Amino acid sequence: MDEKKLPDRDAKPEEKDEFEQMLQTMVAQGYLWYLNRCEEFLLTEDAWGDKLPVWATAAEAEYNCTQEWDGCTAESIPLGEFLAQWIPFLRKENIGVSIGWRDGEGFVLPLDALGRRVSKSKSRRKILRWRQSILPLSRSW
Repeated sequence: MDEKKLPDRDAKPEEKDEFEQMLQTMVAQGYLWYLNRCEEFLLTEDAWGDKLPVWATAAEAEYNCTQEWDGCTAESIPLGEFLAQWIPFLRKENIGVSIGWRDGEGFVLPLDALGRRVSKSKSRRKILRWRQSILPLSRSW
């Protein structure tokens, strides 16, 4: 990865919007995508260490299956499993996450911050669904 982009700092407004859209897509689907080759997930490396690139859609992940990643397959993982099992493993192995990695760039967040952002987005989504479910009831009064 050539450049470290943090969605909370140093990012342009359009980059922040792009990051939020990816996060919302992951939460809405309930899973994210990574690249797999021979039962192993692929990593990128930069000046800040190893990163697991993840994407919001299979198409975004498959876009990167070129050159040295030719022959890889996009695999999905449930978001709950990623938060509960993968993040502790990645933390133990000192591996970060790069969200939406493309052409050498991706959004990088500390693992704990990513977990908080996903949880916050999930909570917001539940509240919106709850509000939408009671709106028809309130209209009938």
